[in-house]
Amino acid sequence: MNVEDMYPLAPVQQGMLFHVLQAPAGAGVYWAQGLYEFTGEMDTAALRQAWELVVARHPVLRTGFVWEEVDEPHQVVMSEVTVPFEVLDWSASDDGEQSELRAALLREDRERGFDLAAPPLLRVYVIDRGAGRWWMVWGLFQGLCDGWSLPVVLGEIQAAYECLLRGERPALGPVRPYRDFIEWLSAQDRDAAREFWQKYLGGFEAATPLPVDRVAPGHWEHERRRIELSEEATQGLQGVARRARVTLSTVVQAGWALLLSRFSGQDDVVFGLTVSGRPAQLSGMESMVGLFINTLPLRTDVRPGESFLDWLRRLQDVQLEMQRFDYTPLTEIQKASEITAGTSLFDTILVVGNYPSEQKPDQLTPVEDDDEDAGVLTGLDSIEEGNYPLMLVVDLEERLGLAVEYSTAAFDEPTVDVLLDHLELMLNAVAADPELTVGDIPLLSEAELGVLETPDTEELAEGSIVESFEERVRWSPDAVAAVCGDERLTYRELDERADRLAHLLRERGAGAGSLVAVSLPRSVDLIAAMVGVLKTGAGYVPVDPSYPADRIQWLLADAAPVAVVDEDLMRESRDHPAERPGISVDAAQTAYVIYTSGSTGRPKGVAIPHANVLRLFSRTDKWFEYGPDDVWTMFHSASFDFSVWEIWGPLLHGGRVVVVPFEVSRSPERFARLLRDEGVTVLSQTPSAFYQLTAAHDDDPGLADGLALRWVVFGGEALDVARVAGWQTAHPQVGLINMYGITETTVHVTYLPVDEAITARGWRASPIGEPIDDLTVLVLDEQLRPVGPGMPGEMYVGGGGVARGYVNRPALTAERFVADPFHSGRRLYRTGDRARRRPDGRLEYLGRVDEQVKIRGFRIEPGEIQAVLTDHPAVRDAVVMAREDGPGGKRLVAYLVPGSGDTGIDVAGVREFLRDRLPGYMIPAAFVVLDDGLPLTANGKLDRRALPAPDGVAEVATEYIAPRTDTERALAEIWQQVLGLERVGAEDNFFELGGDSILSLQIVARARAAGLRVEIADVFARQTVAALAAVTQEGDASQASAEQGPISGAVPLTPIQHWFLGQDIGERDHWNWSGMFELGADVDRAALGRAFDVLIAHHDALRMRLAFDPAQNRWEQHNADAEPHQVVSTFDVSGLHGEALGEAVTARMAEAQTSIDLADGPQIRAVLFDRGAEPPWLGITVHHFVMDGVSWSVLLEDLGTAYQDQVLGQKTTSFQTWAEQLHQHADAASTWDELPFWQEQLDLRRPLPADQDGPNTEDSTRSVRVELDAESAAALQTRVHRPYRTQINDIFLAGLLRVLGRWSGTTTAAIDFESHGREALGEDTDLSRTVGWFTSIYPLALSAPGLDDPGQLITSVKEHLRGVPRRGIGYGLLRHITPEPDEGERRERLRALRERPAPQVLFNYMGATVSAEGRGGLVTRQLDGDLAGPRTGPETGRRRSHLLQVEAFQAEDGRLVLEWEYSPHVHHASTVERLAAEYAAALRELIEHCLSPDAGRLTPSDFPLAALDQNTLDALIRGGGKIQNG
Repeated sequence: MNVEDMYPLAPVQQGMLFHVLQAPAGAGVYWAQGLYEFTGEMDTAALRQAWELVVARHPVLRTGFVWEEVDEPHQVVMSEVTVPFEVLDWSASDDGEQSELRAALLREDRERGFDLAAPPLLRVYVIDRGAGRWWMVWGLFQGLCDGWSLPVVLGEIQAAYECLLRGERPALGPVRPYRDFIEWLSAQDRDAAREFWQKYLGGFEAATPLPVDRVAPGHWEHERRRIELSEEATQGLQGVARRARVTLSTVVQAGWALLLSRFSGQDDVVFGLTVSGRPAQLSGMESMVGLFINTLPLRTDVRPGESFLDWLRRLQDVQLEMQRFDYTPLTEIQKASEITAGTSLFDTILVVGNYPSEQKPDQLTPVEDDDEDAGVLTGLDSIEEGNYPLMLVVDLEERLGLAVEYSTAAFDEPTVDVLLDHLELMLNAVAADPELTVGDIPLLSEAELGVLETPDTEELAEGSIVESFEERVRWSPDAVAAVCGDERLTYRELDERADRLAHLLRERGAGAGSLVAVSLPRSVDLIAAMVGVLKTGAGYVPVDPSYPADRIQWLLADAAPVAVVDEDLMRESRDHPAERPGISVDAAQTAYVIYTSGSTGRPKGVAIPHANVLRLFSRTDKWFEYGPDDVWTMFHSASFDFSVWEIWGPLLHGGRVVVVPFEVSRSPERFARLLRDEGVTVLSQTPSAFYQLTAAHDDDPGLADGLALRWVVFGGEALDVARVAGWQTAHPQVGLINMYGITETTVHVTYLPVDEAITARGWRASPIGEPIDDLTVLVLDEQLRPVGPGMPGEMYVGGGGVARGYVNRPALTAERFVADPFHSGRRLYRTGDRARRRPDGRLEYLGRVDEQVKIRGFRIEPGEIQAVLTDHPAVRDAVVMAREDGPGGKRLVAYLVPGSGDTGIDVAGVREFLRDRLPGYMIPAAFVVLDDGLPLTANGKLDRRALPAPDGVAEVATEYIAPRTDTERALAEIWQQVLGLERVGAEDNFFELGGDSILSLQIVARARAAGLRVEIADVFARQTVAALAAVTQEGDASQASAEQGPISGAVPLTPIQHWFLGQDIGERDHWNWSGMFELGADVDRAALGRAFDVLIAHHDALRMRLAFDPAQNRWEQHNADAEPHQVVSTFDVSGLHGEALGEAVTARMAEAQTSIDLADGPQIRAVLFDRGAEPPWLGITVHHFVMDGVSWSVLLEDLGTAYQDQVLGQKTTSFQTWAEQLHQHADAASTWDELPFWQEQLDLRRPLPADQDGPNTEDSTRSVRVELDAESAAALQTRVHRPYRTQINDIFLAGLLRVLGRWSGTTTAAIDFESHGREALGEDTDLSRTVGWFTSIYPLALSAPGLDDPGQLITSVKEHLRGVPRRGIGYGLLRHITPEPDEGERRERLRALRERPAPQVLFNYMGATVSAEGRGGLVTRQLDGDLAGPRTGPETGRRRSHLLQVEAFQAEDGRLVLEWEYSPHVHHASTVERLAAEYAAALRELIEHCLSPDAGRLTPSDFPLAALDQNTLDALIRGGGKIQNG
């Protein structure tokens, strides 16, 4: 039998085997590959023999693993194995091809994997590269060897190889087998180890949390980020280590522990530490080959007052103690801990490079030999895969290297960068000053500290709520102010009712400094009562009449109001005069006192002055633009401070407040109808309530029809942004705003627009955005020091919204309202809420510091409920906690321990007991009886994790209108792909989602490929998935008249090609479209070449030929049958970097650019740049004569498909057929009918102002670039279009009209407009996948009655564009193709059109930047286009086609780029810079206008079949007429 030995696994082998078996297929866990280079002559037979000898020496290299049908896994050593040793000859391939082959080999080797039960678990490949150059690849399972062993094996391989070359028998010294280590392990005292680890980990109950961006079930994909400390810092840290008499590794461990402490907010931290595991007791262990390492939990408590040097010594002492038991398997250590079974003891490990000092695996020392041809073996690269979310790898070199390997499932790159930045910051600090205490080691960089420099924002607002309200009464006395059910009060009526009450209250003693309780049900009287109280100078105290009698009695006793306004008092007030009491109310006087739950069982009253309320609205008006047309709901109880926002938001701005009856507020369906029927524009909701509302909309979509909402404002509790994504998609016109706030800081503190970018990303917690601009939010640690990005801390709020304090609670006021440690004389409110600031500056809410929670917006102290529960005679002990593991989200759960006796607990009775004593929102949703008492940890603490979850209830809540048919589902998926969206609903609007005319072509192309017949016109006319699906026909693209074989023969010239040939271009062959891309490292060059061959055969335009026929005196083009030229070449740039690389690539691409030949071909060239070990680059250049933006996108997508050896989509209408159709239409009556329209467009042309009269030449061209931020660009693509039913070019051209009109002193502008030109000329025309140059340019004579009115400007341009016949295709026909008739008048009119000069301004919106990334797995990223070399030949003296050319495109990061090209011979740079800046400003103003509530107007083109002019349409709308479009 071939089995030599069998023994148990080492501890770390057990963990590795577990993860390998757990991992998904192909994950490559604990896989290692080494790549080594050999120079000189190679005897492959001798090298094979050397490998056989070394593998025979070391049993571990002949070992496999058995885990099935045995009690525990074992490793089995085979007596003999054959080393998989393969010699590959790549000498005939050049370096670029060899790199591709190497990448493919490594990939294929990983994909093969290993059968762990079939040793040897290694493979060797030796590759002959030619010219004495060799590669060796060693792949192995990491369960065999640790890092120390690798150079030992390779050193022996080289020594044996050298001996064999000399004909000598290798004389390698004796080695100890790996089994000796396993035997040594079995002899260790496990009981002593268990006792040590139990004591060492006592009290540690949960893994130190990491600042993950999202929770991930597995960590199989990893990326790496690495930094190096400076030599000065490295030397400083070495000095620190010497002073403390510790290793440099210990210094880094302390830095990592401190980092974890600050990012977790915990002083007691544990992380994994990988130790060498080679016991000194084993002689010869330095030459043993095997896996000795072990990962141990390093626990340390971070003491802020301790000196860093003392901490290092303490940390070293701990490790020395741990070393006695470093053999213990991690599984046994975890069992000895208090960590819940099945959970991890730690989620991050620290690995310090620890190899034999004379050898390192990445740079093997050459074997000395007199034979100069003996060769040198050098390490090149290695690949290792593990399974931890976060791993710090430390390289102890001249400069300390710190690399973080992180799980991409859990972390985003910016978060990891923040971790590394702060680790570097802390290590640099201790290197510079070792005497620092741990607490003084800086948390923030200088830049981050700058965030604390905030202006003084605590000045009081002027006036009062009363003054602002009465001003509104004067402005609009007859406007409706308050509504509840059938009762409505105008501002005058509300004011009079409040005045009557104020007089009565004055008689009862109400005035400045006093309080009045308001205890009324939801009604218009409730609103009048609050206004009336304020008119007396007193503050109101809302007391919900539904509260239990005991609680009401306590509140009244604590607040000591001079009066209580109830229904009786309101009736009594009717007899008092409706005259203003004439009391002057100051901004500093108390406006209201609202009571919130208290941790001691006593609610606490928060006093808020008038000034705080006034600044709440003045500081947020820029976001919400409050106005008299707004209708707000008062959805919440007056005892909840959200009601302050809901009441005074409308009443201080002339709007209307709709008081929602309690029964309506508890019925989502009834509430949805109220929103629609009352025309509510501003809705405030706790997330819990809104989730129910969205569910009602999903159940009955008709409830959402006709909503007038502008804003939905969330507050009161943490928002799960992902749960509102569906509703957001279905209602893109409604702004969703998340506003974190607290009663003590006047309702709201932060502001976050919840847009698509927010809902799409994964969040660990709830994002709350940035503070209102007169508030400061600091995130501080327990020592009131600011923490860095990503670190959790407690939020402290300062500024204009902070309350004075708590009523009758001076001690508590002093505790919670503290002095600002950074600004003398200012105060901060200590919120008790935890948060972290993300790398982008936005805040993320993490929950309460204590156990206080928020449920449905009400702040609740569980201790207050527990105190009442334990008053029940049957309850001995109780715990209340918020749980989120139920299907309904966060809810209160009470755990009850019965008292003595056998009576048990009547849960229904307990619930009734609570109802008599607590408000409804404080009653737990579930009760769990624990007969055996509360679970405790070994330390005697409550074990919250052991509390069982109660049985949940099912919840169904869809968040958008899902596609309902197969066609809708198919179209929705296509929209998602093209628009880059996560989800698209049936009623989502294409243009509001960011679609445009260029993207519509991709929609059509992908629909055709999916077997759906969709026309481009349908995408424009039927803009939702549901509407488009209704006219979509099933059937493949063959239904269109598209020949699927190669097209050859003559092709008529198209209008844009005539334009090109009419230009004065010196080097006509050099006028190209180009791009540069980085490919994957494992590119198959042969497959790439085949892919280009497929493209050229499939896309006929790429085989186009153009030549001038002197006999015919005209240009002619034709499709060649085939392309004889080799279009793909390879260029070796390996070894070049930086500027040298760029210059070499650009020079080679310039050669490719100039090699294109219109007459003889080819029209396309591709260059593959071999960068050695780096991923290759690919440059592509195509003559513009056969290429445009849409074609470029098709080309790149098809390249990826062809490279994967997949079939391309069916061909659509050929360029040849389309060109022939153009010529057929050129002389048609419909084309001649357009002649007057185009003459009118050219008649408007007026010379542009010029700064000087110089030559407008191409070689003088300069450009000015301005940008709109990504938020504005996103709005321009989506929300902007709802008010006027516009498309993106309407807005672009409206802005351009304003700029050019003002510049020229007119209200008009003549513009040449460039479009994609792919217009269907018949039912069978489909150009969605056709490659060629289709661009269309046509003139527009734009005008507007006035340039200052944005609404008029937009609608004027919109109507003009809708009036352009056939999207401009006819102009090109008339200008270039239509034959001149014999009849004189028509001939003269046609000649006049052709002789008219074109407008002097050209505009082109190019859409989003075409990205080739991810196409077919070929391209990994797009590179700087300048690397592709000059796209045109020398332009000296050539006249430019236009004076100004304006191009707009969206960059990959979402910004909108606006580029103005001009000649300095005609216009000064300052002139064009001013125009460009004014254009950006005009677009911003138009965007802002369209997002305002006042924007919007229907125009005649919205009802094309109604044939109305604007005046008639406006009259119909004013009169309520209905226009039927069809």
